[in-house]
Amino acid sequence: MIFPACPHRLGLALRCGLWLGIAVALGSLRLAADSLEEAETHFRAGRYPAALEAAESGLEKLPNDEDWLHLRLRSLLTLGRYPEARSAATNAIARNGRSVRLVWQARDAFLSHGDTTNAAEMLERVKFLVSNRMGSREAKSRVAFGRAALLLGADPKEVLEKIYSPVQQAEPKLRDVYLARGELALEKHDAALAAKAFEEGLKQIPDDAELRSVSPEPTRKATAS
Repeated sequence: MIFPACPHRLGLALRCGLWLGIAVALGSLRLAADSLEEAETHFRAGRYPAALEAAESGLEKLPNDEDWLHLRLRSLLTLGRYPEARSAATNAIARNGRSVRLVWQARDAFLSHGDTTNAAEMLERVKFLVSNRMGSREAKSRVAFGRAALLLGADPKEVLEKIYSPVQQAEPKLRDVYLARGELALEKHDAALAAKAFEEGLKQIPDDAELRSVSPEPTRKATAS
């Protein structure tokens, strides 16, 4: 004869099972975060193939994850694998089309492949997402929006003061904001201001290969010393 489970014990077992499931999920998230940080370290150090390999592995477990999709796209573009980057961009937008920084990175991928039509569509999508307050609160997304706003005719001074400066104050170790500030200065033919932006970035992230590559030689020497 099979006796019915004691309600008290059954409830306890269910609660234990629930907490065990939560613990496993949290553990997986922590592992994913650790793996992402390691992958980002590869990218910052210029180990782009390793960053790409890590992104591919991360996407096997979390195929819709914004960070992994973004890292994969960045890595492919940096490695010059433009046809693959275009395909990855299409995939990323299909999986997470509300991410401002993914859409912006997809625009770069389409441009690298000469696809100006889809690139223009990505610019309009960024405008739509931000105007509807979708996916634009995160600092990285706000930097992407700032870049898009400049292309759409926004006042560079306002972008610098209302977007880039607040983001830098909130997240001083965010490489994107220093690159964006430097790009804006170079577009205005202000090499000194660009060098200042890159130098500030290297003080916060001294191991960043891209910041080092765009910084003037004196700045790199001063940072290394």
